[in-house]
Amino acid sequence: MSLHRMLRKSFGDDEDEDAQAFMGFIYACGFFLVVTWLTFQEFRYFIFSHTAIAQVTDTTLDLDKKNRAVRFQFTDHEGNSVSHYDHVKQNYELFGDTVEVQYFSGNSESARLKSEANWFAVVLFFLALAFMIYQISRFAKEANEPFKVSGRPARKRRRY
Repeated sequence: MSLHRMLRKSFGDDEDEDAQAFMGFIYACGFFLVVTWLTFQEFRYFIFSHTAIAQVTDTTLDLDKKNRAVRFQFTDHEGNSVSHYDHVKQNYELFGDTVEVQYFSGNSESARLKSEANWFAVVLFFLALAFMIYQISRFAKEANEPFKVSGRPARKRRRY
């Protein structure tokens, strides 16, 4: 049985709008969690990584001939020489013999070309966040509406 059918049974058929609103919230939560998982690495690089200028030492075509490996060498912020590579698309253009790289201090395996950052995932994260905020505000608005009995608006209480 699907989640949507279970919710329709629990809310009842007359509460179909509530079930749809709740399903929208469940979908928003799921979408937000998946996108957050995918963009976690990008945010780590954005916040904690260091940037350096690297010399390109070699470019080789991978065995699948769809990608190529770009080998580069740079000096990290502690003065250590680091040699690493990154896989890029075959049509990736190198402009000159130097590239900008991002890396985490103490982890030479984390180096990557700065131009390979996935900005689409970051934009998708903020769209998912906006969708989540919209769904929460929808619930908050509905929760703050007065309770209606049999289609009539709720009576206002008199203050004594």
